[in-house]
Amino acid sequence: MPQGQPEGVKASALEETREKLWQSIICKEIELRAAKTKYNATSFLNRLPVEILSKVFLDLASAIANDFILEPWLPKARAVSWIYVTHVCSHWREVALDCAALWSDIQYLKPPLAEAMLSRSKRAPLSFKLSRYLNFNGEFKDVIHKILSHSERLVSVEIGSCANAAILAHFSRAAPILEKLSLCGVYPAVDLTSTFLQAGAPSLKHLALSQFQIESWAVLPLGPCLTYLRIVGSAVQRPSASQFIASIHAMPHLQTLILENLLPEDEYPTDPVYNTIYPPPFAALGKLSLTDTVEHVTNFFSAVNLPETAKLLLEFSDSNSFDEDFLRDFLTNLGESWKGLKSGVQKLVMHEDFTIGVLTFEFYGGDCGEADTHRPGLTMEVGEWSPANVLQVDDFIVAFTAGMNLAPLQTLRISFFESTFFTPDMWVRAFSRFEQLQTMEFENSDSWEFLEALESDPAFKDERSPQAQEAAALSPHFPALTTIKFKVFDFECRIGSSAWDFVFFISDVLNRRVSCPPVGLEVSRCTNFSSAHCGELEILGVGITWDGYEDMVDSDGDEADSDSIDYDEDDSEEE
Repeated sequence: MPQGQPEGVKASALEETREKLWQSIICKEIELRAAKTKYNATSFLNRLPVEILSKVFLDLASAIANDFILEPWLPKARAVSWIYVTHVCSHWREVALDCAALWSDIQYLKPPLAEAMLSRSKRAPLSFKLSRYLNFNGEFKDVIHKILSHSERLVSVEIGSCANAAILAHFSRAAPILEKLSLCGVYPAVDLTSTFLQAGAPSLKHLALSQFQIESWAVLPLGPCLTYLRIVGSAVQRPSASQFIASIHAMPHLQTLILENLLPEDEYPTDPVYNTIYPPPFAALGKLSLTDTVEHVTNFFSAVNLPETAKLLLEFSDSNSFDEDFLRDFLTNLGESWKGLKSGVQKLVMHEDFTIGVLTFEFYGGDCGEADTHRPGLTMEVGEWSPANVLQVDDFIVAFTAGMNLAPLQTLRISFFESTFFTPDMWVRAFSRFEQLQTMEFENSDSWEFLEALESDPAFKDERSPQAQEAAALSPHFPALTTIKFKVFDFECRIGSSAWDFVFFISDVLNRRVSCPPVGLEVSRCTNFSSAHCGELEILGVGITWDGYEDMVDSDGDEADSDSIDYDEDDSEEE
């Protein structure tokens, strides 16, 4: 007899008893589930109208999506973590699955999830975002083409680093409600031909294309609704000046224009009656980004009028071409085109990546909303600069000072300036006469030459020297300076000098400035510097704020990236 089986009980009778007990358990579980469902139905949230509960779910999904945009380093799966509302109870699941708009913003994490969202979106307008994918075959390819085949439903499409010819083919069909299209091609670049969006995209507002072979400027769908246009990294013949100006006229609501090596080479057309260029309407333009030669950019500014509050990002691919004549012509045309140059910029950034030969300037208008809100007045950032250039940093600053209103400069930030040749005399020539300059910031930059410029200030000669009385009548360099900040700085960067040498040198320099406001130091994330140096500076009469060496430690608390989102239709429904 099997162990545990009661004596006198047949095996068939025992199995029958077990089956009856199991059926009783199932019935009781069904009754319990039904009781839980009725109980939950009496809760306040489950008595809300379906429309309101759906709106709550949509607002939740929108809030999570916004957080993911602001913090893109978060795990990718968190972008669709709102999906867990389908696991709360059967009523919530039913409402969520029936809300087509909740599933219409398809985040491409895994093919089955994208497939499920496409199915649940029913006939709602679709948004689709795919950063990149490495497998162009099988289910990856199939689900992408399924989504893009619904061209009549597409509102927004963003595809990065994988827009091949097969994907482009979907955009030969009409896209009546498409508002945003951002495509980045594969390598080698595929052809974007005259069939692209020619079937109709009347609602298109945002167009961004990169890494394509574009047949010609004429194939681009530049319609009256466009507010954003970005064409970079693509091979396309430059438009003629008349064709280019006509295109800009056709986009009166343009807010952002980003072009790379696409400005016209020929002369801009002029009005035959007044013999002047008829400028395009850039009334709404908030951001202009151009990458091109000095000559092409300069000529462009001779043909356009820009709003005073626009933000300008200019990259010159031939930085060695800048000489005094080109710089003067550039500033003259820029000042006539953009009134913000003379009315007062809020922020100016200039640096060079001489590994690829690109010189960059960023001009922020006074009301562009891009400048640091916690920094009063004008902020200037200067980055690394090639000594091989015809003009150096001080040449540009002197020219800018003459051509624009830089008087409100209060913060000067120097970054990655270690290998840039900049003597104390160049410091004096470029920056010493800004009467409102209060804060100097050095990040990854050698500051010795700046301090030597302060040391050699003729306004602070030794009181025993014959020139002391004459020096007292001179205006000091950097008269409003109150703060010097060092960030990511090695206090023993100069060969043969120690951090103690730096401490005594800077204390001596700052204590000479008897007629100027006292200067305090802020030190953070710096090496070869200790609390003993802080104490010595304070003893020597220099106020200092030190964040400590622990700032060098990189505390990476990011969660592991997880794509484990449960999207199956047959999920268990916990009550």
